[in-house]
Amino acid sequence: MGCLEADGYVPEWKESGRCRIFACVREHGALFCGVCREFPCEKVTELLHWKKDPVGELSQLAEQYRQI
Repeated sequence: MGCLEADGYVPEWKESGRCRIFACVREHGALFCGVCREFPCEKVTELLHWKKDPVGELSQLAEQYRQI
């Protein structure tokens, strides 16, 4: 289950509550970070420091979303 389905409560953030990127996206009125008008921003790489290529991964998700 991803951020959208879990309302930002995903395993990666279970120790600290809701995904901070998800909360930021909601503040910007976007569906998810890959389609935010400010994507990619510094917060993505800063907050997802454990991912090898967060911008690339989120860009792929955004592309999949646009094809639906």
